[in-house]
Amino acid sequence: MFRGSLFAPNLYFVGVDVEAIRNTRVLRLIGRIGLTVDGIDRNVSSIKARAVLAFVSLSKNTHVPRDLLCNMLWTDADPERARTSLRQTLRRLKADLGPDGDAVLDASRNAVSLRRDLLRGQTEMMLQAIKNGAIPEVLLGDLDAVEQFLADLDGISVDLDSWIAVQRRLFRDRLSDAISSYINDAEENSDRAQAARALLTLDPTNEFAVQALMKALAESGQAAAALKVFTELDALLREELDFEPSEETIRLNADIKLGNFQPVKKAQPALNLVLDSGDVSDRPTIVMAPLESDDGGSIAPIVRAFIRDLVTILVRFREWNVVEGPSAGPTQNCYLVEGTQLPDSRQGHELSLVMKRVPENRYVWGETMFLDHDRWLTNHSMIAQRFATAINCNISADRLLQSRHQVPEHRSVFDRWIFCQHLNAIWSRENGDNVKSILESIVDDEPLFAPAHAELAAGYNTQHIFRPGVRRSDHLRERALHHSRIAVQLDPLETRSQRAMAWTNMLRGEFDMAEVYFQQALDLNGANPFTLMSTALGMAFAGNAERALTLADMAKRLQPSLPGFLEGYFVGMNYTCGRMEEAVKAARSSEGAISNLLGFKAAALWHLGEKAEAEASARRFVEIVAPDWQPDVPFTHDSMAEWFVDSFPIRKASTRAHLDEGFRAALNGTDFDAITVTGIH
Repeated sequence: MFRGSLFAPNLYFVGVDVEAIRNTRVLRLIGRIGLTVDGIDRNVSSIKARAVLAFVSLSKNTHVPRDLLCNMLWTDADPERARTSLRQTLRRLKADLGPDGDAVLDASRNAVSLRRDLLRGQTEMMLQAIKNGAIPEVLLGDLDAVEQFLADLDGISVDLDSWIAVQRRLFRDRLSDAISSYINDAEENSDRAQAARALLTLDPTNEFAVQALMKALAESGQAAAALKVFTELDALLREELDFEPSEETIRLNADIKLGNFQPVKKAQPALNLVLDSGDVSDRPTIVMAPLESDDGGSIAPIVRAFIRDLVTILVRFREWNVVEGPSAGPTQNCYLVEGTQLPDSRQGHELSLVMKRVPENRYVWGETMFLDHDRWLTNHSMIAQRFATAINCNISADRLLQSRHQVPEHRSVFDRWIFCQHLNAIWSRENGDNVKSILESIVDDEPLFAPAHAELAAGYNTQHIFRPGVRRSDHLRERALHHSRIAVQLDPLETRSQRAMAWTNMLRGEFDMAEVYFQQALDLNGANPFTLMSTALGMAFAGNAERALTLADMAKRLQPSLPGFLEGYFVGMNYTCGRMEEAVKAARSSEGAISNLLGFKAAALWHLGEKAEAEASARRFVEIVAPDWQPDVPFTHDSMAEWFVDSFPIRKASTRAHLDEGFRAALNGTDFDAITVTGIH
């Protein structure tokens, strides 16, 4: 390995042609944000200007709306003042960038964009350097490079802090993958050792890095140093989670200690321990046991790769901790996943996975799949995502079963949380009220439990639907925003927090901001069907039909039999995407899951010319919501239509008008005077 020197402050690259960099513009996002042009740093003096530069450069959209930047950076300012501040910030940014400001930054009346074709990104260059066979200097020091990523932007707003946390997570994952690949490809012990140390800087519990470092040191005649690496890992794991290192790492340590170590040219990536201190003491732990072979042979690379994919997806479900080990250890709240490689064939390998609850050794799930060599890239990641979803569902079902005889107030925090998820799957006013009460008890007992705040926000976002006649109000929006902000502050890497903030922004009419949060939820856990369907519905309401349909298709491929309420999302999604026939079909297959589906069905049928069935659907919808209609709201044709259409944050005025027209026409066949209204308070 070779290690280049710094040629400009805050730029840490090796394996790159320095002269080539001197003749280009490099966007710096690690340390002080700014540009380096011809080897000279051009720093940006204003923190808001640095934030604009970073956000626009990392946005998935080429043109970032000005209103989105205003909402992101001037959260509490009125719109006009925020736009004025943004104009001043853009002028300052261009001035700080000097002659290159006008060349790389384009600020039109409605949007801001960067000429990315004229820029090279510092982080992309780091990743390319690793791929080319060199580790950047910044990864070899004591500081965590990821924590220096966007480091001088913290604290501007809750929204930006949440975005930064997700960007850091994604950057850390990309770096870890790149360094892991480098370790496997490196030929020299010194190269592998330095890369392993870089990986341990990012994740001190990464056992693949520990094993690689121990082997590199042992092969170089530094057995004592290798044993010290193991001792440090062992102490860290026992202190943090009361777990010991994996069986493979323990065996390696023993072999080095006894002088029996046999060098292996290529290391196989091991499962990482994922530390998550969490905020609920009874959060379950999934223990991935070492793989076994049915015939006693070695584990095939394709099987190991599949397990790595599975673990990578599992750790994105924040409901649990994930560790590797030969057993579940001392904890009582564990699920042990064991895998057996069955006899192979030329086409691939069969793998059998089972999961059992510890300490009863009671099996709660099992499945066997075939890992096909020819279709690895296209199929296996999807299989791993489906398995992760199955594990999630089975653990939730098992915990619900275990606590079924306990009264809610005697259940643990986590079991109360699981019970809320069960109630949420059955759409009704009573369940909505019960969920709100239980969540409030969880927040009282565990005020730092982010998912409870996220679900409370969701409750306020949907209260106008659970209580017919109630219109969306500033009070409900502010309560939802309060809990959404707490959720993303407590745990910005919790997918529910991101979804809650997305829908809160949708209902506030901040559609561009909502899209940012939806994308962050997908980035954190795109293998969760609920996240996919929730985002699909949000995209449909926001007017992005193509994106909505793509995400919904992904959810169906992951979990062909979705829960009833998620199937119900297809009704509103198809309607707002202009697919009337598909909306009616979806409504017929998910009838009863959510009451308001009949409203969409009635409107769709009317526009399809099926007027008699449209009137019947509208009449049935009115009969269902009538017992819960608010007593202080008139029960009339107009009030029903206004409440129903206003319930959904539909961005396009034409789509809202289309829904209003069809639903009102279908309502004409309903005699409101003949329907009894009980009313609720």
